[in-house]
Amino acid sequence: IKLAYASTPIDAVTLLTLRMIYSAPLFVLMAWWSTRAPEAKPLTRRDWLSIAWLGFIGYYLSSLVDFMGLQYVTAALERLMLYLYPTIVVVLSAIFFRQRITGRIVVALALSYAGILLVFARDLKFAGDPSSLWLGAALVFASSFLYACYLVGVGPVIARIGSMRFIALAMLTSALFIFIHFLATRPVATLLVPARIHLLALTMAVFSTVLPTYLIAEAIKRMEILPEEVALRFGYPPNQRVVNFILKDHFSSKTTSAEYGASTHGGTADGELEASMLKIDGPRRLNVTGKIND
Repeated sequence: IKLAYASTPIDAVTLLTLRMIYSAPLFVLMAWWSTRAPEAKPLTRRDWLSIAWLGFIGYYLSSLVDFMGLQYVTAALERLMLYLYPTIVVVLSAIFFRQRITGRIVVALALSYAGILLVFARDLKFAGDPSSLWLGAALVFASSFLYACYLVGVGPVIARIGSMRFIALAMLTSALFIFIHFLATRPVATLLVPARIHLLALTMAVFSTVLPTYLIAEAIKRMEILPEEVALRFGYPPNQRVVNFILKDHFSSKTTSAEYGASTHGGTADGELEASMLKIDGPRRLNVTGKIND
C-alpha cells in the first residue's frame, strides 16, 4: 500500500477499488465452488443479513479506514496498531460472552498498549505534522476495532454455512460496497493508473486479501477452545484451556476384526468378532461398537 502511495498520486478509495477488482473474480470462483459441496444448504434471510453486515464492517469499512490511515502514518506504526485486534477481541469477548480475563491476560494487554504508546511517542516526536499523525493513528485503530468486531461475530456464521462459502460471499458483499462508494464519488477514468499500480493491486488482491481471509476463516472453523472444566477433566489447572483441532467436518469409518484361538492337543477353541462404526457429521457424532465372544 505504501509503495502504491509513493509511486503515484492515488487516493485510498481508488486503490481499494483496484484491489477488489482483482479479488472479486477469485471470490466468485470460491462462491461457485462452495455451492457444489453436498452439505451446502440454502441460505436463510438471517444468513444473508449476517453476511452483509460482517462484509460491511469487516472488509469494506475496516479496509477503507486502514487505507486512509496509511496516508498519514508509517507502515511500521500501522502494522503495530492494526495487530492490536486480538487484544480488542479479548475485551469484546469478556463483555459480550462473559469470558474471564485472567491476571496474565491483563499484563499482556498492558504490555501491548505500552509498547504501542512508546512507538507512537517516538513517531510523534519526529512528525512534521502531529495532527496528521493523530488522525492516521485514529483511523488505523478504528480499522483494528472494526476487524475485531468482525472476528467476534464471524464464528457462528461460519459454523452454519462453511468457511469458504462465507468468505466468498462476505468479500463479494464488501466489494459491492466499495464499487458503489467509488462510482458515487469518482469518475471511472480514475482507474487509469500506471501498470505498476495495477501490479501492486493484483499482488495485494492475492496475498493480502484472498489468501489471508480464507486461511483465517478456515482456522476459526477448525479450532475450538473448550471450557475450563474440560482442562480439569484431563488433569490440568483450571486456568489452562484445551484446544480442539477439527481436521474433518464429515468423516465415517467402519472396522471389523476377528480372532480365533485353539489348543494344539485337545482343549477348547475360542473366537471373538468385533465391529465398530464411527460417523462425524458437523457437531453430531455417532459411535457404535459390537462384540461377540464364543
